[in-house]
Amino acid sequence: MEPSILLIQQAAQRKLQQANYPIKYLMSAILAGSFVGIGVISAFTSGSLVASFNPHLVPIAMGLAFSMALTFILFSGSELFTANHFIFSIAYLTKATKLVEAGKIWIYSLLGNFIGSIIIAGLILGAIQGYSPGVLHFFHQATAAKLQLPITTLLFKAILCNILVCTAVLLSFRVKSDVAKIIINGMCLFVFISAGFEHCIADAIIYLVSFMDTPQLYSLSSLGSSLLIIVLGNFIGGGIFLGGAYYLKSQTASKPLEENLPELDLAN
Repeated sequence: MEPSILLIQQAAQRKLQQANYPIKYLMSAILAGSFVGIGVISAFTSGSLVASFNPHLVPIAMGLAFSMALTFILFSGSELFTANHFIFSIAYLTKATKLVEAGKIWIYSLLGNFIGSIIIAGLILGAIQGYSPGVLHFFHQATAAKLQLPITTLLFKAILCNILVCTAVLLSFRVKSDVAKIIINGMCLFVFISAGFEHCIADAIIYLVSFMDTPQLYSLSSLGSSLLIIVLGNFIGGGIFLGGAYYLKSQTASKPLEENLPELDLAN
């Protein structure tokens, strides 16, 4: 078995032990949601500043500004819902955990991330309302644009997003250097933000800031249904696509070499 698979299994077991203390685990997940919010406000502040002189550079500026968020989460040991898609998909497929245990972690981390999203969204709004109208306008623009996306587009963007987030998680298991982990995390998050992909926790924060500022502009059912599609897409991307593919790859790699080679006809 690949060393990285063993590390993922060990990480899953540690998370399950932490989840035996629900309040402590929820606090860890709340912190992760808050760190995503720090990345969001950093990206939106940078984007609004760059938009005033060169709109074409906005995605690049936002991607660079957001890229530290996953590093904060991984290095602090916080619990991110979307990262757990990959970790517990691998753990379940390799029989290191049961499906009910994986579901428990997914529910706890989603709940904690969402609580953290509410808290950080309120703090962000309090910090920018009346003082940074350009940044707040950016939140409303982003929310309106996301709500207008077709369901399939939203789903595919969410799938691609968590392939990248979970790729950062996977590669962090494969390297030992902290500098390498920071670079990997930054690269993956830069790509998903600059490409406009959809992350359920980041989008929850964007929606919450916009709704808290002007609730009459938005329907809770529209915001909620949009987030449900993004959650589904994130799970498909990180848990099924990347998790399933990496599991199959590791199973093939663990077979003896002669099992992987075609038989040769030596008679000729």
